Formats: sequence, C-alpha cells, structure tokens
Amino acid sequence: MDPPRQAPPFAPQGSSSSLSGSPATDRSADDLPPIWEHLARPETQEEYFDGELRLKKPATPPHARQHFQLGAVLGPHLAKGYLGALEMLTRTSRGSDFAPSASVYPAAPDPVSGERQLEELAFEVCSEPSLEVPTFKARELVNHGVRRVFCIVVGGVEQPPSKEFAENYLLEWSHGTGDWSRVPDDAVIEDRCLEPGMPVRGLFDAKAGKKAVMRALIAKKNRVIVEALAKDFAEGREGESEA
Repeated sequence: MDPPRQAPPFAPQGSSSSLSGSPATDRSADDLPPIWEHLARPETQEEYFDGELRLKKPATPPHARQHFQLGAVLGPHLAKGYLGALEMLTRTSRGSDFAPSASVYPAAPDPVSGERQLEELAFEVCSEPSLEVPTFKARELVNHGVRRVFCIVVGGVEQPPSKEFAENYLLEWSHGTGDWSRVPDDAVIEDRCLEPGMPVRGLFDAKAGKKAVMRALIAKKNRVIVEALAKDFAEGREGESEA
C-alpha cells in the first residue's frame, strides 16, 4: 500500500471533488479499524481523508466564534449518560481519521474494548465556500453508524471567505436522500442525547443561546439555579409582606 500523500487544496465550489466518502456497501463491521486507532497524530492539525493527509486550517474569527457558541450551548443540553467533546478524532475507515467540530457519545465505555463508544451526534462548523469537507465527513460518519450529523454554515457557502459573513444556518444530513437539508431557524433539535431539546436559534444568537442554556439548567433542576430561584421567590414574598 502506498503511503498517504499530501492532498491538494480543497476543490472550489462547482468543481469535481476527490472526496466522496466510503460507500456503506464497500465495508463490513469486521473490516473497520477501531475508532480510537488513529492514523492522524493526536494533538496535531492532521486529518486523513481516504488516505490523504490534510492539515486542519486555523479558524477565522467568525468560524471560531461559532465554534465557541456551539460548545457553550450544546454542553448544558446533554442528557444523562452522554458526554460531549470538541475536535475529537474518530477513525471511520482504513483511510479516514478526522475530528468533527463537536461530538456527543455515550459516557459508558464500550463493554468489550473498554474504550469510548462511537458518537451518536456529530456537528461540523464550515466557513469554506464549498461543503465538500463536511459532506465527506457526514458520509463517512453515517456509514460508520453515527445517527445524526449536522453542519453549521458560517455565512453561507455561496460567499467567498474573503467577504464578511452575514448569516449562519444549520443543515442536517439526510439518510434518505444522502444530502443536506436545512433545519428551520425556529426548530428545536429533539434527540435522546439532548435534555431538553436544543433550540436551533440558540446556536447562532448569543442572547438566544443564554436563554436556551438557562432553560436547560432549570429543566434539569440544577441545584444552583433552583436555590437562586427559591431565594428570589422568598425575598419577593418578604417584600410583599413588608409592603
């Protein structure tokens, strides 16, 4: 087998792409390497796509802020029994090993290997003019067994990265069509990994994100929040009595 080679720059939107993702029919569970057996060196910018080494690009401010917002809102919505991670490597095939922007996976280790289990949800933040890389990752992850894959588009793929991005929106990978579909901004992501459901608008808007986090903590009866609310309620009652 030839050693992995450095890939050329990502193809521009509208051009042919060498990244297609491994078809599910080309693999069996027995042939897949463990998700923790990495081609890429951990703690580096390395990712492997079908045997090609690609270095992950440092983020621009809009991309970095969106990544920060995703983690801030996703964490408090995790259901009991699940963990979240940012930029965690996952080996999806013999030639592919990459890190989704965010992953949600069971807290319990795999009962056979003792290692971590495969993520159930994956999120990718994209500010490239093309969806080539998120699409490749989505196909690989879904083919490997990840239940749901989302892509947060920073500013819209029609705009070149040199322009200021004005709009962010969410896509979800469709198992039925094998393509992306847009998630309405006013939707709520309902899933067994999330408690309560996570409002999509909270992923983009800082104010909406803070409200979503507070509602999630209240719904989970977070002790600090419950005590603070009880104190405010008691103080309000006392104020009414004095009046």
